[in-house]
Amino acid sequence: MGFQKVAEIKEFEKTEKKLVEVGDKKILLTKVDGAYYAVSNKCPHMGGSLFKGSLEDGVITCPRHGAKYDAKTGKGLGKPKILFIEFKMENNRSYPVKVEDGNILTRISSNRVCRPQKYSIPRFFSVTTFFHSLRFSGV
Repeated sequence: MGFQKVAEIKEFEKTEKKLVEVGDKKILLTKVDGAYYAVSNKCPHMGGSLFKGSLEDGVITCPRHGAKYDAKTGKGLGKPKILFIEFKMENNRSYPVKVEDGNILTRISSNRVCRPQKYSIPRFFSVTTFFHSLRFSGV
């Protein structure tokens, strides 16, 4: 699949991010330092909408658990957390972007193999143990 128009430059006059749909994919377009970038809107950690998160200094923060991604490359920068537990960090998918005649175009290829995400809890830890520790610690 070739490049497709997903937005116009004028749409970024008052905002630095925009959510677009290309086929069945939701893509987060961002404007960082005057250039345009595209990453998957779905956080690799637990599927949160990155569009609903913040974009500061080229870093997208997921609103669910605080995972941080480079808006230019999708590279994971900060691990997601729930309370004091850190989870495995995965990079987000990025897509090529180009600008022609005031239009923003991106190419979405479907040749990427999707793999299930693995969640693991250390052997010494269980949710029951965690809640018992809160109950008996007076928290």
